Amino acid sequence: TWDIIHMEYQGGAHVPRGKKEKLQYYKELLEINKPDVTLGKCSEEQKKVEPVTAAMVLKKVHQNVDEKERKEAKQESDGLPPINCVCWAGFNDYQDQFAYVDDAGSVVISDLSKKKQLVEKNVSSSILTTCALEQKNTRLFACGGLEARICIFSINRKEDLGKISKVKDLTDHTGMITCCGFLDEVFFLSGANDNTLLLWDVNNTGRSKRQFIDHESEVTCLDVCEENSNIFGSGSGDRTVRIWDVREREPCCRIFDESKHVINSVKFMPGRITTIAAGDEDGSIRLYDIRAIGKVAEYRSPEQEVVRSLAFSKSGRLLFSACKNSNIICWDVLTEKPLFNLAGEHKKYITSLAISADGSQLLSAGKDGNICQWARKQI
Repeated sequence: TWDIIHMEYQGGAHVPRGKKEKLQYYKELLEINKPDVTLGKCSEEQKKVEPVTAAMVLKKVHQNVDEKERKEAKQESDGLPPINCVCWAGFNDYQDQFAYVDDAGSVVISDLSKKKQLVEKNVSSSILTTCALEQKNTRLFACGGLEARICIFSINRKEDLGKISKVKDLTDHTGMITCCGFLDEVFFLSGANDNTLLLWDVNNTGRSKRQFIDHESEVTCLDVCEENSNIFGSGSGDRTVRIWDVREREPCCRIFDESKHVINSVKFMPGRITTIAAGDEDGSIRLYDIRAIGKVAEYRSPEQEVVRSLAFSKSGRLLFSACKNSNIICWDVLTEKPLFNLAGEHKKYITSLAISADGSQLLSAGKDGNICQWARKQI
């Protein structure tokens, strides 16, 4: 289990994108000055760890940069397109890789261990809302958005790690793609605001293999169970959480309908195929178990507004929730009490959370166009 009571911000905000020269300039600044060294490591007396951001490094190292250049850098940073989804690679050779998509239709794949951005590519003329990395070998990446089209890409090819190539487009949905996930290297799952979930065989034709049409309103979120990828959960605008098994003739195994609001996020508890958390529009998080009649726990706080995204720690003891007020609340799953908040880094609300495969790091993506990296404090 995690033996921590505090999370430490270890990275700078996402480096502003723009002209190639400026991008290279900021990359060099961040590499030379190692922004992952936090102020808490420099001062044992400081109880609250403050982040070292790219802006702070720039100010400290380049005192002689004139006011005009600083203003241009700030304007470029403030103008970043909102990020809508972030995801980690699985527990494999590429476990330090993460990817995200944004409102500009861009895909970005980075490697934290190398402190390097591997891919930045515009793949759509409209907003991208969701993305996923295949977890076993991390050879595939998928994304989708307003165009009602899912793009599957081949990544991490040994001959060229810095490029992605499109494998195929999946076009059976008739509405905006809202969520997606890989079951394995072959099968892929997607949800959309056309009220359907579709199962695809990425090695076969571009047509869906199976449809799941039980939801009565838009599908807003899904999560594939890590313990058994044949099982997945989904949330919807019909205010229900559903558990599915793709092997069954009647795949919807269980319906939870206690919420009175739209379900925005669902997440399976690690190590459990029966337990799932669901966050909704009114700021409630409910923990469900298919062996119980109803919810087994509920997490609410006056500080928690709309729940946008959820993430469990590796042990399942901690639950992180991203709120509309740009805060992340860490909950003790057993006591149903909040332990601490991670706040102050995002200027706008957080859209997505993702835990690394080894459970040591948390990423948060926001409408301010920034990615924040949080890590366990070493005791």
